[in-house]
Amino acid sequence: MGQQVSLHVAYLLKRRLVEHFGENMAFNGKDYWMFPEPDKVANLTKENLLSLKFTNRKAEYLLDAAELISNGRLTKTGLQELPLHEMEKKLTSIRGIGSRSANYVIMRCLRHPDAFPAADAGLHNALKKVLGSYSKPSLPEIIEWSQNWTGWRAYATFYLWMELAAG
Repeated sequence: MGQQVSLHVAYLLKRRLVEHFGENMAFNGKDYWMFPEPDKVANLTKENLLSLKFTNRKAEYLLDAAELISNGRLTKTGLQELPLHEMEKKLTSIRGIGSRSANYVIMRCLRHPDAFPAADAGLHNALKKVLGSYSKPSLPEIIEWSQNWTGWRAYATFYLWMELAAG
């Protein structure tokens, strides 16, 4: 949902999905929303998502991914049993998931310490800031630098993103 859109738009799409199709729980007078289960998402129609302002492609990609999870062809356990490059290969074989998104999932959901979203714009901006450069480093430069962080590139990414959040 967050590919090629601003964070604001990505959060808005997620919020709409959750509030329309997820469950909520009230606690101390405040509503807390939970994402809908994959089965529920897989049973939505493209029109359901278009009404929430998803693009045609985003709706198709979300429905396809939900179907893979719902029918057991894509599982967290199954992915965690694979080496890092195979995790990325399996995820990027899914229509709509590129290397950056795959590595983000591998970092956040699968908790692999060496996942590295080298093409992430935030990562590029953070490196520009940390290096005190006038321009963003090139992808080959970023990949070369990341070799120094091998085994821990996900942690390096999180620290670099925190630099952006720090202002």
